[in-house]
Amino acid sequence: MPVVIQMSALQFVEREYNRRRRILSAVKSHLLEEGKPAYAVASHREASMKSIYEAMSIAAVFLVAQATLAQDRKPLPPDEASKYVVSAKAGIVGIIEGSASVTHAVPPATPDMLIFGDELRTGDTVTTGAASRAEILLDPGCYLRVGDGTQFVYLIDGSANNKIKLVRGSAIIEAAFVESDIVIDTPKSSFAIKEPGIYRFNILSGGASEVIVRKGKVYADKIEIKAGKKAIIDGAPMIAASSKNDLDGLDDWSKYRASELIATNKNLSNSVMKGSIFASGFVSNSWIYDPFCRCYTFLPWTAGFSSPYGWSYSVYNPFWYFSPWSGGVYYSGGRSSPGGGKTQPGGGSDAGGGGHGHPNRGGIHPPPPPRITPAGRSFEPSHGASAPAPSHDGGGKKH
Repeated sequence: MPVVIQMSALQFVEREYNRRRRILSAVKSHLLEEGKPAYAVASHREASMKSIYEAMSIAAVFLVAQATLAQDRKPLPPDEASKYVVSAKAGIVGIIEGSASVTHAVPPATPDMLIFGDELRTGDTVTTGAASRAEILLDPGCYLRVGDGTQFVYLIDGSANNKIKLVRGSAIIEAAFVESDIVIDTPKSSFAIKEPGIYRFNILSGGASEVIVRKGKVYADKIEIKAGKKAIIDGAPMIAASSKNDLDGLDDWSKYRASELIATNKNLSNSVMKGSIFASGFVSNSWIYDPFCRCYTFLPWTAGFSSPYGWSYSVYNPFWYFSPWSGGVYYSGGRSSPGGGKTQPGGGSDAGGGGHGHPNRGGIHPPPPPRITPAGRSFEPSHGASAPAPSHDGGGKKH
């Protein structure tokens, strides 16, 4: 964790130093072109050095502040440093580009710097800075990505509430799997996501709410908004067809992040997973932290899961694999064949141990096997069967 923090600080130092040098160099050139006397140029040189020293002082304060914050984050124990860590928790910060702050609901309610690996709590308010982006891991398989100048309140509590309140700015939900409705509250409406897809939400000037559905469908109260449509709500909803003109840098970044997460999943090692701190009792979709790349990705509990951008998660639970065509037998899981296999209409795969769906059965994920408790007793998971997997459409080019 400290390495990630120091790298971002060093990037800040370099950016601030180079920015001031460019400005001061331009001023010096202007003075020379204007034929200013030597003392004016010398005075400018003195001012230049002072400005650069100021930049380095600011950077030093920034480094100390971030290092102090880093000390509050407990690193992984040495015996876990080379192992994967699996969790089903929502609210983990997957990435921060630029700057972001969090104001905790628990007093004292003062803004703190938000960094990779932080865990949001119910009621926390997150605000991104200028030219900044952030990714938050929701329920396993679902990502919240927000653009610059965005503010939202995290209201997910792990039980009854699965809600994000978007106060201003823009947000994208990428959902490879939806276990329970994801609710996005805005100043003008409340939206419910019930199935996998890609959803863009904007708070427009004047407070109107906009939703753009790339894939899937969303509900504004009882009004269904399908894929390829957008709706502006400021009173009565206005629904129209979406277009490529609705895409911007946040959309491109979201797709790029999806491709990175797929690549991270593909590089997971079955042997390391089997030797890590979780055992065969792990039978649900989860987030997995990879200490080798210092990043998180999605680890499905079985084969057949895909990003709605079009790529397959080729590595899955190394302990379980469900075969509905062999009398409901659970096999050892792990990895699909190179490339993830050929996708069938039902969303499954015909290679690497099969997929989760059947071409004529709609591609429904089977219920996971009984969870094994430490005492060896089993019980049935409460979440039941999952929704159909999104289809593969090639995913377009990477950005």
